[in-house]
Amino acid sequence: MTQRVSVNEAAGSRRTSRVCVAVRLRPYMDKQDDKGEGPCVRDLGPQKLEIINWRNATETLQYQFDVFYGEETTQQVVFLTSVKPILLHILNGQNASVFAYGPTGAGKTHTMLGGQ
Repeated sequence: MTQRVSVNEAAGSRRTSRVCVAVRLRPYMDKQDDKGEGPCVRDLGPQKLEIINWRNATETLQYQFDVFYGEETTQQVVFLTSVKPILLHILNGQNASVFAYGPTGAGKTHTMLGGQ
């Protein structure tokens, strides 16, 4: 198997990878918070997020990804940094896929279509 240059090449990092995991935090919506608990996910930087353990609110779990987009990130930024670099590979005859994955209400449609 041959390695492909990852999307991170656009960000200045030159590592090779076959998969790049980019996570986008959907904007928090008060109307979906019946108990008034507030957001359970926190942005910790360009590659990290923190999730509050729903069983124990004093405990948090941290996760790291290739790219993390906070809730203020625009569609344009997501496209330019995570999708457009992959298009160049397709134009060179390579296979590539971009897909949104997650449970209902996680923000897949928001990521693909925006808030309009």
